[in-house]
Amino acid sequence: MAAGDSPDEALPHPSPLKAGARIRQYRIGKLLRRDALGITYACRDMALERDVAITEYLPSGVAVRDGDTAVVPCPTRWAEDFRWGCNRFLAEARTLNELAGTPAIVGVYDALEAHGTAYVVTHPMRGQTLAMRLARYGTLPRDAVERLLPPLLVGLDRAHARDLLHLNITPSTIVIDRWNRPTLIDFRAVTAALAARRQVTVAHSPGYAAVELISDGHTGPATDIYALAATLYRCVTAAAPPPVINRLTEPMAPAAQQAIGRYPHGLLAAIDAGLAFRSADRPASIAGWRPVFNTRAPIPVPSDVAALVPTVASSPSPALDTAEPQPRLDDGAPAATTWATLTGRLSSMATPIDLGPLRVKLRATHRGASRRVSALVANVSAARLHRHSRTVLRATSTALRDRLSSLVAYVRDDGGRTNARMAVAGLAVLVVTMGLAASKTLQPEPEPDVTRPDRPTVSQEAAALRQREEAEAKTRLDAQRRQDEAAARAEAEARQQAEADARARAEADARRQHEEAARQAAAMRAEAEARQQAEADARARAEAAAQQRAAAAAAMREQAEAAARRQAEDEARRLAAEKAAAVERQQQAEAAERALALTPRDRGRVQVALTALGFDTAGIDEVFGPRTRQMVGSWQKRQGMPETGFLTAAQVAILVRQAAAAVARYDAEETRPASNLRRAELADTTDTGQRPVTAARGATSDVPVTAALAPAPNADPSTQSAEYRGSRRIPLYGSSDPRMYAEYTLILRVARSTVSGVVTRYCPACASDGGEERKSYSCGAEALRFGGGFSLHCDPISVWGDLKSARIHHSANVGGIPIPLTRVDDGG
Repeated sequence: MAAGDSPDEALPHPSPLKAGARIRQYRIGKLLRRDALGITYACRDMALERDVAITEYLPSGVAVRDGDTAVVPCPTRWAEDFRWGCNRFLAEARTLNELAGTPAIVGVYDALEAHGTAYVVTHPMRGQTLAMRLARYGTLPRDAVERLLPPLLVGLDRAHARDLLHLNITPSTIVIDRWNRPTLIDFRAVTAALAARRQVTVAHSPGYAAVELISDGHTGPATDIYALAATLYRCVTAAAPPPVINRLTEPMAPAAQQAIGRYPHGLLAAIDAGLAFRSADRPASIAGWRPVFNTRAPIPVPSDVAALVPTVASSPSPALDTAEPQPRLDDGAPAATTWATLTGRLSSMATPIDLGPLRVKLRATHRGASRRVSALVANVSAARLHRHSRTVLRATSTALRDRLSSLVAYVRDDGGRTNARMAVAGLAVLVVTMGLAASKTLQPEPEPDVTRPDRPTVSQEAAALRQREEAEAKTRLDAQRRQDEAAARAEAEARQQAEADARARAEADARRQHEEAARQAAAMRAEAEARQQAEADARARAEAAAQQRAAAAAAMREQAEAAARRQAEDEARRLAAEKAAAVERQQQAEAAERALALTPRDRGRVQVALTALGFDTAGIDEVFGPRTRQMVGSWQKRQGMPETGFLTAAQVAILVRQAAAAVARYDAEETRPASNLRRAELADTTDTGQRPVTAARGATSDVPVTAALAPAPNADPSTQSAEYRGSRRIPLYGSSDPRMYAEYTLILRVARSTVSGVVTRYCPACASDGGEERKSYSCGAEALRFGGGFSLHCDPISVWGDLKSARIHHSANVGGIPIPLTRVDDGG
């Protein structure tokens, strides 16, 4: 299989965008997190000037970065899956945008496509993740859990209503802000769908993933319920649930056992219900899960009542079904067995009931039952009572059962909001009283003496019994009526009290909501003020930094200018010292040459030798003028000697020896009178017999070489003596300051065949104290070349050109400063 054909092949990990990159109006900041679906960055909205978070769709194993910003599918056969996932990614963003304002749901600002992929712009998450808090504290207190749970349930319920699943709920994907409000991040429904489409496995957080995520993939609201229940399990037990695979072999300790007594029973029961292994055993929706949170724990029977009435505990308590057949009081059953059955049934009915508000009704019932039993015992003879005990017990138990049924029904309607301890105690007293009466009634009596003559007849006894029963029935009806009236009054009072309690709770809730809204508004104002203060501080810091940079730049500029001035001064001193040394050397050399007392013939021989060696003296005039001095200096420089322009005896000997042939011809020519050979041609050959490159060619006149310095016969006579001027202003250091410039002025004086000049440099702000500076440099006279060309040295300035345009080279002005020349004076 070629590289990239396997779905599981590990592609290079996509590189994130570089900080500072732009996606439309958003500037990329630091990387926040990355997962299998993409990369999330902290960004800045440059248009609205606000911080945002941007998630880039860049699924691992499907796409890679191409260059700095572009994203392309890799391998290309995943292009269709990449585009399908991109559409799902944008659809999920639209759904989240529709849920804007929903508690615990991250707010979506924008969604866009660029660089071959998609981007979702969300509200920046500020705060800690739930995982950070749990890592610090271990568990969450009860009030913290009760604050976090409602918004999470509301957010998930509304998301599920729009067919949006999270599929990645863990403590790390719940962000808690400074007001302890939770927000769900990193929805992974697109990741799961893309993995299912590509038939690959996605890694899930152990302990928080339901079994359907790693098996058939048939996910639903129950999958998110499992993950949220696992997160709550971690909050109350300080440990995550075991991975779902491990639960196949190892049972999980329920939350109701691990955190009993520290959290409400309903919360622990809801956690255990949400952690059911099979999705079918879990609540199918958030709405179906909510009632479990309200489950009440079984009410324990007080020890003083438990000594009298056996309790039957169950959790959760089964609903009491008053239609269930009651235990029969068979005629042949022993009295103890009958009352034990009745007592057990009563205790099972009484244990989960809360009858606090009905104390008056219970007491009235107790008194009525006691009076009826006492009347039966007092008014019925022992023999008749013993004979009719079963009938009496059956009627009494039936009445007691009816009364208990009515009480139980009332308690059920009342919702069990009152004191269960009084209710159970009252019912227990009823049962004990009836048991004592029955035991006394059922005590065996000795048979009456049938031989007594005053024994009443059976018919008389029956009539008396009927009368007593009728009186008893009337008394019972009266008592029942009074009892019903008392119960009605108690019920009305209880209803009024319940309504008052409800109003008080509503008012308290309204006050609490108002206070919470005020607190949130104050917090938002404080945050806005803090943000404004931070922005003001940032602006102040930026301005201070800018001022510091400007001051530093000014200081550096001053230092650079001072350094440049010092360097210029050092250079000037060095040049002055060199010039002084050169002048001194030149004076010494001049004195040494003067001591030689060279004759004109000796000077002619030197000129011939220089010309023969390639140092053109512009003729043999036997006079050491500026041109000859310049050529002497050039020859000295080539020989590695000090360039003074004056010769010593040794240098004259070396020079004559190097051009011995030309000097010999010059000496021979000088000895021939009336020679037709021009003196210039004597110096136009070297000792090899070749004409030097610098020698003039084609001359046929007998005019001496010295005549070459004079203007040609047809030359403009105005150039024989004239003055030329020109000036040029240039900026210094590239500055725009109108005072930072240097102005050069050149004055040339032409006298027949020689040219000399003066260069003046003026700068308004170049002095060491910041004032103006004006310097002049004199240029030694030089021969004017044929056609008006010249070259002058005005230490440290060089000038060259012709009488129309010249160039001045000074310091760093590489290439020279062009200056046009204008004739201003005619010297005749």
